Amino acid sequence: DYSVTLTITDDASATVDTTISVFVGDCSSIKENNGTSVSIYPNPVSNGFVTLANIENNSLVTIYNVIGESVLNIKANNNDVLNVTDLVKGNYFISISSNNSIITKKLIIK
Repeated sequence: DYSVTLTITDDASATVDTTISVFVGDCSSIKENNGTSVSIYPNPVSNGFVTLANIENNSLVTIYNVIGESVLNIKANNNDVLNVTDLVKGNYFISISSNNSIITKKLIIK
C-alpha cells in the first residue's frame, strides 16, 4: 500500500491536502497497451457529449478529476456517446478498462 498526498493551493494561498491510499497488486496479467487505437472525440469537448471509438464492448469507463476523484463510472460499448454535461469545465482523465487492459487518456471539457 502507498499513501499519496496532494496539496492544492488557490490564488489566495489557501491550501487543501488530500491523502489517498493506493494498493498495487500483481500486475503480470495486465497487457501493455499504449491506447493508440482508442479514440475519444471531440477532445476538447464543448457540446457535453464525447464519443468513445475503438473500445471493446462492455468496457468499464471511469472519468477522474485532477485530484483523482472518480466523477463518472459507467459500462460502455464501442462508439458509445457519453453525456458529460454535468461535469464542470476543466481537465480530466478517462480510464477505459477491458479484458485485462487499461487505457488512460486526457479529456478536456470546455
